[in-house]
Amino acid sequence: MSGRVLVTGGAGFIGHHLVRQLVDAGVPVRVLDPAAKHGRLPDGVEPIAGSILDPATLAAAMQGVEVVHHLAARAALWARDPAVYERINYRGTRAVLDAAAAAGVRRVVVTSTALVLKDWREGGTVPVSEADPRPGVAAMPGPYSRSKWRAERAVREAIDAGLDAVLLYPTAPIGPPDGFFTEPTEMLRRFLRAPPPAFLETRLNLVDVADVATAHRLAADRAPAGGRYILGGEDLLFSEFLARLEALSGRRMPRRRISHALAAATAHAAEALARVSGRPPAATVEGVRAARAPRPYANARAIGELGWRPRPLEDTLAETVRAILGEG
Repeated sequence: MSGRVLVTGGAGFIGHHLVRQLVDAGVPVRVLDPAAKHGRLPDGVEPIAGSILDPATLAAAMQGVEVVHHLAARAALWARDPAVYERINYRGTRAVLDAAAAAGVRRVVVTSTALVLKDWREGGTVPVSEADPRPGVAAMPGPYSRSKWRAERAVREAIDAGLDAVLLYPTAPIGPPDGFFTEPTEMLRRFLRAPPPAFLETRLNLVDVADVATAHRLAADRAPAGGRYILGGEDLLFSEFLARLEALSGRRMPRRRISHALAAATAHAAEALARVSGRPPAATVEGVRAARAPRPYANARAIGELGWRPRPLEDTLAETVRAILGEG
């Protein structure tokens, strides 16, 4: 790839890793993000501090661009105003797709989420894959995943209409926080700094955030038009995850398990309090629902077709734990 690349959401957790990798590879990069500032981006990046919801700004950002990586989204599983999900995640994606088509962009790589690939009420041991029947919007556990489901549908419609686009479905990216707020990072912080007395058993799939960024670069260069790829790392039970945290940190993790019903009630109460205080809840209803009936995720297609090689979770987890404990 030699032409200019636009990264929407390039100042975010995944985005700043992708931007750094592109710059290191000698690719000219433009970032469209309300938080785009010279101080947060590598030297040589063209920052546009604006929103994908501003038509004029978005159209200007597309000019002269060969590839668009669309990462801009509201990613947290709770918002005081749930309408923000539809506005940014769905309508914002539609706007990016339309602007890219109008500007003649060669390829659009879109970051979705693995949540849209399964019904939150149906668990099992068979890994979720890209070939599975697509669940309906009613199978999504909350407003975030519903908005991403609609955005993913919009991408597939654009592909059918002739746009060269690729869909990526990350599971739960983790890595050293580096000043970014993400729900997996905040979960790690809570268990490392003030472990709760109990936990909800479920299954996690964690993937290195830098590996997710690498998959975006590979998809831009190697994926066929319309390609769809799950970006998953290692699957493990939450109890296994806590055992690894304890071994890495030396801090005792909870042994007591709570029921899904109690976890759901706690999340509803936490969200009610958050609507008053404005502070994000420690547990979200959508997160607890998504944990109710887990399934593992398959990453064979990304490995086989893109040549993607996610690093061992143990290495990523060790780096992340060290970074969090070193924050003071």
